[in-house]
Amino acid sequence: MEFTKEKIALLEKEFGMTPIDVLSTKLDNHILEIKKQNKIILSQNRKIYNVAQVTKILGLSRVTMDKYINEGHIKYTTINNIKYIPNSEINRLNFIK
Repeated sequence: MEFTKEKIALLEKEFGMTPIDVLSTKLDNHILEIKKQNKIILSQNRKIYNVAQVTKILGLSRVTMDKYINEGHIKYTTINNIKYIPNSEINRLNFIK
């Protein structure tokens, strides 16, 4: 027995099944929602932040951040020539602030 789109559609209707294209769309929507939720969770559980993110978190200017980093007041690590500041350092700075 060969299954064409028409035959499948008739079987879906006959047995009260949800059409595969509807299920596929629903699945795609669920996957997108899960990805959005994962981004939120990951952003809330970050361990390191780049300098631009920290300036926003601490409410400091970029010039001030660079000054503190260059003077050694803020600990950071460099990955691919990008400076990252650990969450523990942000907590320390927020406490001082």
